[in-house]
Amino acid sequence: MMHVVRSTATAWAALALAVLFWGLSFVGSKIALSGGEAGGQGLPPLTLLAIRFCLGALVFGPLLLRRPRRRWTPRLLLRILAMAACLPGAYFVLEIYAVSMTSAAKAALIAACIPVTVLCIGSLLRGERPGWRLLCGAAAALAGVAMLVAGEGGLGGGVNPGDGLMLLAVLAAAGYMLQADILGRELGVQAVTAWQMLWGAVFFLPLGLWQGAGVELAAVSAQAWLATLGLALFPTLAAFWAYNHALAHLGAGRASLGINLVPLVATLGAWAMLGEAMTLRQGLGGAGILLGVLLATLPRQGAADDAAPAESCCPE
Repeated sequence: MMHVVRSTATAWAALALAVLFWGLSFVGSKIALSGGEAGGQGLPPLTLLAIRFCLGALVFGPLLLRRPRRRWTPRLLLRILAMAACLPGAYFVLEIYAVSMTSAAKAALIAACIPVTVLCIGSLLRGERPGWRLLCGAAAALAGVAMLVAGEGGLGGGVNPGDGLMLLAVLAAAGYMLQADILGRELGVQAVTAWQMLWGAVFFLPLGLWQGAGVELAAVSAQAWLATLGLALFPTLAAFWAYNHALAHLGAGRASLGINLVPLVATLGAWAMLGEAMTLRQGLGGAGILLGVLLATLPRQGAADDAAPAESCCPE
């Protein structure tokens, strides 16, 4: 009995760490790009992505060699490439430039729309009629996004380009998740993640070298380097293992609910570490997004939680 309690407590602690790391990844990206408060220089966006995914590829790449022999057909490799083009490709390019233009808190709250977007697109692709909870949740999330990106001046004052890029990133992440859901069952989440890291390194290494060619590395602040290393180690590596440990012991239903706390962690982290403040309108918009996500994704009363271990790949 004590072993079960200890195992469950460890799983909840692992879930809390994953939420913490993914939430603070928005803050870390902001520091790595801006150079922090020390007055130093930050890293170019594509160079930051190149470092992050090259380190991830060094860790996850060897996992493909340890898996049972598999025939990697051209069709399967093209499916993996299409998935990787959505994420890490399009998603991280859009997200990193969005974070450089808008606040970390707003970017995280807009990213919270990903589950609702996946449910809506998946329902349309399957030809199913969306339920009332999904429709109400999507409506609440859309209303929240409108309030969040408008700010106090209303939509007539124009939308921050970073907010628009983050909305496009949400669509890219939805496209990835719809593909990863199938590939994850065929290949396993470790193989899918390893391929993501490898393709991410292939995508971003030449672009990062090109964009970083004129950067004087000695001028990059220590805060920016620490943030970059933290992004590679914690949201990419540690959070992945922590979240999958939680999935194995808590089930997908309870574990996925914890992910809804990522925007809250990002908002608090941006306030505490970056001094970002949100207007009342933007705060209400963020609350509308979180309400919509919870309404659309909470399991129905009486529905069984996923008993079997589930696998998931988070965009962060």
